[in-house]
Order: sequence, then C-alpha cells, then structure tokens
Amino acid sequence: MKNTGLLGHPTLNIRAAPAFYFSRFFRRFCAMARILAFNRKEWSAVEHHVEWFQFTLPVDQTIGPEALRALWMRACGSTNVSVQRNSRTILGRRTPVYSLRASARLGGLAVIESRLRDLMQEARLNSKLTAVVR
Repeated sequence: MKNTGLLGHPTLNIRAAPAFYFSRFFRRFCAMARILAFNRKEWSAVEHHVEWFQFTLPVDQTIGPEALRALWMRACGSTNVSVQRNSRTILGRRTPVYSLRASARLGGLAVIESRLRDLMQEARLNSKLTAVVR
C-alpha cells in the first residue's frame, strides 16, 4: 500500500515524512487546495463564454445580477451562462451596459433573441437590446 502526501501525491515512506504532514494545519491546507483546484475548473468554464447580447436600460430602471442571470438562463435554455455590467460613456453620460454571455456553441440565436425580448417585456424592462456580431 502506497502512502500519499500533499494533495494525494506519493511520498517515500511514512516514517521518513516530517511530523508537519500529520498536523491539523497541513490537513486543512490540503483540503483548501483541493477546493481551490475544483473552483479553478469551474472558473475556466466561464472564461470560455462569449458575449451574445448587450443592452442598456433607462435611468429609472435597473436589474440585479441574479435576476438577469435567471432571465438569460430562461431565454437560452442553459445554465452555463454569465452576465456582466459595465459602465460606458454614451452620448456624454455614464450608462450601465449589461452583457449576456454563454458558450460559443450556443445555437438558435433568432429564437433565443425573440425569447429574450419577450422575457424583458414581461419583466417591464425598457431595454435597447443589441446582438453582438461575431
């Protein structure tokens, strides 16, 4: 039976391993490193998203990230989506611009755009939706 050390990598001999490897601190460190490694895989999936739509809202309207993400998930029928809000200067005024992102393999864009417009109208958001040309 092989002994394992840091993050499950084989070590030479359990008797030769320093006492540090058996400390509570080291075990917690290894557990956190595993969690961070797992989260890095999740984050990398988001990095491959491309921007499909942008929109702005009037000054008197706003939408939170959770509500926007839920709306975008319903429109494209996928949970592998992300949303972003940036502020840009448009006609001399700082305006929030919302970006809707998803996988590059997203298909049926015309249907998704139609659903998105209907959902935004249902939510009473007076948006100016723009499809991002790729």
